[in-house]
Parts: sequence; structure tokens; C-alpha cells
Amino acid sequence: YQRRVREPTLAKASAMSSCWAESAVDVRPFAHEHVMGPESDADASTWPDVSTRRPKLASLEFNQFDCTEDELVCGLFEMYESLGLLEACHIDSDTLKRFLLRVRRMYRRVPFHNFRHAFNVAQACFAMMVSLGVGLRLTALDKFVLLTSCIAHDLDHPGFSNAFQTVAGTALSVRYNNRSVLESHHSATFQSLLTHADYDILAGLTTEQVRTFRDIAIELVFATDLALHKDYLARLGELDAALCAPLADAATDANADADADADADAARAAARRTLLCGLIKSADLCNEVRSFDFSQRWAPLVVEEFCMQGDVEKARGFPVGMLNDRDKASLPSSQIGFIKFLCMPLYESMVKVVPELAPCLNNLRANCEKWEVAKAKE
Repeated sequence: YQRRVREPTLAKASAMSSCWAESAVDVRPFAHEHVMGPESDADASTWPDVSTRRPKLASLEFNQFDCTEDELVCGLFEMYESLGLLEACHIDSDTLKRFLLRVRRMYRRVPFHNFRHAFNVAQACFAMMVSLGVGLRLTALDKFVLLTSCIAHDLDHPGFSNAFQTVAGTALSVRYNNRSVLESHHSATFQSLLTHADYDILAGLTTEQVRTFRDIAIELVFATDLALHKDYLARLGELDAALCAPLADAATDANADADADADADAARAAARRTLLCGLIKSADLCNEVRSFDFSQRWAPLVVEEFCMQGDVEKARGFPVGMLNDRDKASLPSSQIGFIKFLCMPLYESMVKVVPELAPCLNNLRANCEKWEVAKAKE
């Protein structure tokens, strides 16, 4: 990767795209500021001609590296179909296709936080819902907002972290007051896209359902901010597993009065909302719960993106992040730390609420052992 960086002049920061020097790495804020308006390559008539269904799409062993991006975008549509969301949530199929094509275009060509990562997160969540049975705990609207938020959670990611945005004083950090800068941008870009009729996949929902979808979607995107990781672990630790029981088992007492029923419904809805946050977080960190072969494919991409940022940090005289120095970076060490300090506590908390995720935790432990063997050979 080439690592020269475009940087706006202070006087013209608001002009954005007109004030960047020539470079291969794009850190411009608001690259998709004007997402409104149909584009020829976002029209349903240009939907990829991929008729073959993708085997193992509902498995954590699905290998997206054998697929083209055209096949992946068709796979996303297939997920909505498989979950019955087009019927249950009254989604127009052509609008959904335009939405998915547009989202694909809005991901940048960075090493890790790109369209393939978005697909990876969505597919992991789909596998958890279908193959592991987590979907039995969710309503159709829950599944709709969860799957869509997974697809859109990193929209327009520039490949530079929140910490970099803050230290560099980028226009994004100014706009969002240094708080969850990228998540604020991803969420705003996502929500803005939904306001355009050509991409409004919520058009078939009631006003109340739209409000609920938007509220949950915003929270789900923000839940992926690792600076808030401990806060969400605390929420998951306090979650009453009984309130997240499969919906068929969640019937209220026949003798309960209406107010008690309403209170119980509200408690279950709040619990499912926390569960959805846990699920998108789990899917966002899913690389290490897949087979070790997949873990080895994803890990270098993460490290390369970090090191590209580290190169820029060095060039600008900024503090270099602990994992961003390519002269010191250790792939096995970075993955061991990632698993032990981020993934393991999350999946241990999730399994207490959703025992169906136990296979993920087992894979996580096995992969950690394999990375420790790799580290010993360095």
C-alpha cells in the first residue's frame, strides 16, 4: 500500500474534497456527504447476474474469500429472503437491491474496514440467527434492524481510528466533538441514506416501527465503538437471561393484568435491545470465532490497516499507537491480546445469556492456543 496522505488546509476544511493533495490514501471526511440522488450503478436494473445460491451461507465456515463482491452483495439479499424479512417487514425487493448496491459503493478501498468486512459481520450475525438458533429470541423487526446495521455499521470508514481523528483534529472530530467520531459518522451516513426514497427500505413499516428501527440502529452502530466496550460488558453482565428467552417461551402469566403484561413486554423489549447490542459486537469481532484458517486470512489485513495509520502518525509526529508500529508489530501477539482482552470477555458474557453461542467461545479458545503456538515460533 502506498501511504501518502491527503490533508485539508485549516482555512478550507469545510470545503472538504477541493483541498486535498494528491495521494493514494483517502482520509477525507464526509466522502459521501452527498449520498442523496440515484446513481446508475446503484439502480436495481444493474443487479449482478449471479443466480447460484451460496452454499454454507448460514454457517460460520462460509468462505467469502472464494466469492466476488457481486456474489457477496447477492448473498446479503439472500439473507433477507431467508429470514423472511421481505414479507414480514414489507420490504420492496428493488429498493433493497438499490440500497445494498449503494452501501457497497460507500465503503472505501482500505485494507480491513471495507465492504468485505461489512459482509463478514452481517454473515456472522446471520449464521448466529439461523444455524445457532439465536433468531428464535428475536422478532422480525429485531432481525431486520440487526442485519441492516451489521451491513452499514462501518459506512465510509477512512481506515484511520477514532484516536487518530482526535489527535489530528480532523473535520470529523470537530463535527462530532471527539466522541465516538467514526461511529457518529457511520450512523449519520446510514440514517441519511434511508431518507432517500430510492434507498428507503423502511417504507413498508409503520411510523412507530420506523422510529423503533432508527433508534435501535443508532444504538447498534455506537455499540461497535470499542471505547465503550466495558460499558456494554457491564450491561450484558446485568442482563436477565429469562427476559431474552426464545419468544415462544416468553408468554406472560395468563392471570396477569394488562398493566403487568405491558410492563413485562417493555422489560423484554429492553432486554432484547441489549442483546442486539451484544450480537452486533460479537459479529464485529467474529474473525477469531471462525476457523483458524479464516483467522489467519483476516488478521494481516487488520494489522496492515493499523500500520498504515502508524506510518502516517510517524510522518506527522503524532504518538504512534501501540499496535501501529510496523517495525514492532507482532501478528500473533496482536491477536492474542485481541482475543484475551476484547473477544473472550464479550463471548463469555454472551454465552451466559445465549448458550447457543458456546461453539463460538470454544473456537475462540482454540484459536488463542494456536496463536500462542505461532508466537512461540517467532
